Amino acid sequence: MKLCVLAFLSFLAFSAPGAAQQHVLVEAEQFESYGGWSLDQQFIGQTGSAYLLAHGAGVPVQDAVTTVSIPRSGRWYVYARTYNWMSPFAPGEGPGKFRPVINGKALKPVGCTGEAWEWQQAGRIRLRKGTCRISLQDMSGFEGRCDALLLCKKPLSAHQAASLRPFPTPAAPAEDGGHYDFVVIGAGYSGICAAVAAARQGLKVALIQDRAVLGGNNSSEIRVQLGGAIDCQPYPNLGNLLKEFAPTRKGNAMPPDYYGDDAKMAIVRAEPGISLFTLTKVLEVETHDSHIVSVTGRNVVSGQRLRFTAPLFADCTGDGTVGVLAGADYTMGREGRSDYGEWMAPEQGDNMVLGASLQWSSKKDPQPSSFPLFEYGISLSEDSFQRMTKGSWTWETGMFQNQIVEAEQIRDYGMLAIYANWSYLKNKASCRKDFEKRSLDWVSYNSGKRESRRLLGDYVLTGNDILHNVQFPDGTCSTSWSIDIHYPEPENHHFFPGREFKSVCDQEETPVSPIPYRCFYSRNIDNLFMAGRDISVTHIALASVRVMRTCAMMGEVVGLAAKVCTDCNCKPRALWPLHFDKLKALMEKGAGNPDAPNLQMTNVGRNAHHFFEKPLTQKATPAHQLKEADWQTEIKGIRLEMVLVEGGSFMMGADGRAEFTHADEKPAHKVTLDSYYIGRYEVTNALWNAVMGVESKLNTSEEEACLPVQRRTRTEIKAFCAKLKELTGKSFRLPTEAEWEFAARGGRYSKGYLYSGSDD
Repeated sequence: MKLCVLAFLSFLAFSAPGAAQQHVLVEAEQFESYGGWSLDQQFIGQTGSAYLLAHGAGVPVQDAVTTVSIPRSGRWYVYARTYNWMSPFAPGEGPGKFRPVINGKALKPVGCTGEAWEWQQAGRIRLRKGTCRISLQDMSGFEGRCDALLLCKKPLSAHQAASLRPFPTPAAPAEDGGHYDFVVIGAGYSGICAAVAAARQGLKVALIQDRAVLGGNNSSEIRVQLGGAIDCQPYPNLGNLLKEFAPTRKGNAMPPDYYGDDAKMAIVRAEPGISLFTLTKVLEVETHDSHIVSVTGRNVVSGQRLRFTAPLFADCTGDGTVGVLAGADYTMGREGRSDYGEWMAPEQGDNMVLGASLQWSSKKDPQPSSFPLFEYGISLSEDSFQRMTKGSWTWETGMFQNQIVEAEQIRDYGMLAIYANWSYLKNKASCRKDFEKRSLDWVSYNSGKRESRRLLGDYVLTGNDILHNVQFPDGTCSTSWSIDIHYPEPENHHFFPGREFKSVCDQEETPVSPIPYRCFYSRNIDNLFMAGRDISVTHIALASVRVMRTCAMMGEVVGLAAKVCTDCNCKPRALWPLHFDKLKALMEKGAGNPDAPNLQMTNVGRNAHHFFEKPLTQKATPAHQLKEADWQTEIKGIRLEMVLVEGGSFMMGADGRAEFTHADEKPAHKVTLDSYYIGRYEVTNALWNAVMGVESKLNTSEEEACLPVQRRTRTEIKAFCAKLKELTGKSFRLPTEAEWEFAARGGRYSKGYLYSGSDD
């Protein structure tokens, strides 16, 4: 246990003799055992340090425990630095209640009052000089949080309690973290691939990650499935790295083993040229003449500071953290339509962004289970609650907030909505009987961000560039995802205006389009690369390039570019156009194993189908033309509508996610279909009557006429299809099982769901 004595806090006048024996600071993240508490390091830039979070989903977590040395016997006042996380959403007492327990004596509960991070007095206690045992006892399971405990011989004044922070700027110099050819900050998919690609080219690389696991949104902490396609022109070998370590199972909010944390860690550990630094948050950047000299990271547990130097750096943080600290130009929010001529942009620019998702899942219980009544900050009703057993990407918040400075509040509102909705389902909903044997299985406390800062390069990729399939001379990896714009679900907006927690999306079909190299380096910091969702794009273009397989290929390009810059002794800007031929040669080969099988075929995007054919850069079929290809007619006043299902390939059968799987659904296998038409609606009683005539008319009421026809034999159905051919001149039949499943999954528009339209 590291014991910090607050002798450095000069404003508390600790310079008097014996001051070091007057105050003892215990940092919660340095507890010897966290018990059931979780270390939350997401908001260090705003809160000053990581903190312990009682993330129990309504069940109090096991105590966090440590021991400290008390320098003097006597009476000690005990304070906890904590935060009533409900305060932005509702007045009064919040649910995050916990209490310190010292040598078995429970003190006053804290964490449920106040409106900001602050020191709250938990009481006073007599202690003897020597070792004492301190515990944090969660009292609710609803996100109580503790940053530090402070034991004082005298009570803090109101000013001291409001001003004291456990992490002032350290006076001691940082330790040497090493000199490298290339330093990569952020170990999501872009950072992993940048580091591995560079190391495989012989560079000495430092990979710095502020979490204990790698993979960003695709880690077991957040559980977002991979999206986007690899094997794309003009450089189909880019993305082969993913074949070596990326998970192959699809789905959001699935069990943790779906996301392959171990495989991500293994590929990094296997590269001798990579030095990995986890739980290290970069908070300081040293620059000289628009050139990064070093970055300094702080271990979120120990507080140790390490300084890293290199000629080249890559910001793969997603938030553009390193770039902003270095003074790089950046932007946030939506551009106006006139800025880049994007027809999908709003008339006037604003601060709206793609939001952050907090996913969750529930499980079946053998017996009825309960959940505490959670009625804070949001009022649900039979009209507004969500009847769901799992929350996927659509549980999205923060679109109209600053995803940097308000990140903690955005995350907290996501948890509030989850708990309030589950409480309503379990305790009040008319359908609560259906949920009595279900309990929350997993709730993420890590936000799955889509958008925040975007660093500006020599070129800003626009939505028009993607839609028009511009073939840039410095084109690199390709984006395969649609322009996928999220916005609040209209019904959710109606009930919770300004506090929406559900989203929907509009997807504009796009061709597979290359991303210019000029988007991958800063226009004003001469040795800074960027890869991932913080590259140089507009808000509209980001909606396409942000998916993780595409981000991985960006990182691979940047790692290869670092090799070219090293060999040619040049800055990133000079690579184009002086040395682009060298980068092109590396991209043609790629950094991954070209002989590995491509199992990255799930959730590849609308325009990439579930298979790939050349030319991959062909223009996508505009939506209005596709609608014209559909077919409809009227038969005795009853409309028959047929929808074109464009051919493609998909994996048919069980993939292991379904709760009930029949033997004949195994194994999952690839099926390729030609284009066909399918009825927009099921055959209704009215249509059957119109086609078959009065002599075969079903005995249906007016109300039943619009319902699907039932219980027809195969002979009757063949007769129905024959009659349809007589009336229309076109041939009809039942769809095959494969055709039905392909259509139900969405055909080439599939989002990779387990069932039709969702994973529920």
